[in-house]
Amino acid sequence: MGCLVSKTDGSPSGGDKADSGSLAQQGHAENRFPVRNLDSQDRVVGEGELEITETDLVLHAPGAEPIRWPLQFLRRYGFDESMFSFESGRRCPTGEGEVFVFEQVGWTRAGEEYALHVLSGWAAVQTYRNISATVD
Repeated sequence: MGCLVSKTDGSPSGGDKADSGSLAQQGHAENRFPVRNLDSQDRVVGEGELEITETDLVLHAPGAEPIRWPLQFLRRYGFDESMFSFESGRRCPTGEGEVFVFEQVGWTRAGEEYALHVLSGWAAVQTYRNISATVD
């Protein structure tokens, strides 16, 4: 699982992946990405699309209600070459301390950059809030 280290240099991981066209051209909304949900032994336990909005992560799985994790309640997140993971906080609908690992399926470089942009912006806001709280 080891991809819970946040990127700090502002660049997506994964090196020079070939760009196979935009997600919109592949039939996906620009903020929805195909994923496989993995368990702690890296076995696939589900598939779907992970939607990344300015406020939430939303997992859309076939035949199931979407699961929504508000960004403000996530503890940490990270990328590595082919994985995206995050840890849910106590106010998330899935409960505290749950680590979710998703294998990126056909993500383009533009898709990774979008996800990193949204999540980095969220992390910057959280850092500002934490600093402001200690100064007051």
